[in-house]
This record gives sequence, structure tokens and C-alpha cells, in this order.
Amino acid sequence: MPLSEERVNAIAMQVLQAHLEKGGNLKLIPSEIKRECHNMAKKMGIPVTEAADFIKAMLEKAYLNTMKELNAIIEPPIRGVVID
Repeated sequence: MPLSEERVNAIAMQVLQAHLEKGGNLKLIPSEIKRECHNMAKKMGIPVTEAADFIKAMLEKAYLNTMKELNAIIEPPIRGVVID
């Protein structure tokens, strides 16, 4: 059964996220991110606003995962206590 476009997009997001988490090239220089956003939109033939939304989602997820890992170092869990 062929994958739906929504499922393909979800898998692509997961693949990209895994790439970033394994040390993929991610430069947090605003001017470079902006330039890459415009280049990506032009290359893919999509509106730059969609490219920006995608980049924001990826950066936000990478940031949240990083904060989660750092918080685990700063505030190690108490054995037997579950905190959401």
C-alpha cells in the first residue's frame, strides 16, 4: 500500500530530526538560517513562509530535546518518582 503524502512528510520530519540529533550541520547564525530558508524555498518551489515554518519547527524540536537532556543532568530523577 503506498504511503500517503502526510505519512511521507511525517517520516521525512523524523529522518531530518534524527540527522540533526546526530550532529548534522546546524548553524544557529540567524543570517545564515534566513538565507538557507530563502534558498530552500526557491529550490523546492514553495512559499518562503512555509520554509520558515518548517525550519522553526525543526529548531524548536531540537531545542526542546536539548533542554530535556540538560535538565536530566541538572535535576536527576528521584528513584521511584515519576514527574511529567
